[in-house]
Amino acid sequence: MWEEIRMKASVIILSHNQKEMMQACLSSLSRQRLDEGDQFEVVVIDNGSIDGTGEMISGLMYDFPIRYKYIPATAQLSRAAARNKGITTTNGDVVVFLDGDQLAGPEFIYEHLRVHKLAEGKLVVGFRRYLAEESMEMTQFNPGWEHAAVASSEADERFQLMEHFSENGSVFRTAWHLSFSCNFSANREAVIRSGMFDEGFRGWGWKTVNLAIVYSKMEEVSY
Repeated sequence: MWEEIRMKASVIILSHNQKEMMQACLSSLSRQRLDEGDQFEVVVIDNGSIDGTGEMISGLMYDFPIRYKYIPATAQLSRAAARNKGITTTNGDVVVFLDGDQLAGPEFIYEHLRVHKLAEGKLVVGFRRYLAEESMEMTQFNPGWEHAAVASSEADERFQLMEHFSENGSVFRTAWHLSFSCNFSANREAVIRSGMFDEGFRGWGWKTVNLAIVYSKMEEVSY
């Protein structure tokens, strides 16, 4: 008899002095629709914020667990190290990486888990739209926040490319270059086996591509 797969997702979010955006991001995660039996947790890795992000999070009450980890700002601080801290802190089957300046639609986690249930070893990459600071009031008080908050934001530059290929990234021999850490997921144990994020990378961008390259050599990956 076919048995439905149950999964747990660990959503890892990085933040640095983005209290209002982080509040909107976490609020969007409170509206998730999941398959029965699936669950998720959230781990917020705070890269040295001084704007009261921690106090804001401690006052939230949602029906999913939120773990808050503060990393003091140092010269050695890096996004790669922060994400690795998140990976080792979680215990989900799948780790989902999300930036604190992004909203998650109601089926955000459902869609990530759906692909992982279809085929183990996938690296799942999603699009993003940048959340504009002027939309904060809208996200908190407008019932139509999923659409209104991102109406004037910058579209993901990968969208037209993927639309041309019917959103099938597996046609690219170098599909790993599409991996942005603002919205992607992978099997947690496979990420750990791959060595996680290279903490030698500083600044924006290439650390995620590097992880995707290593991961793609280990697993049957489709984007």
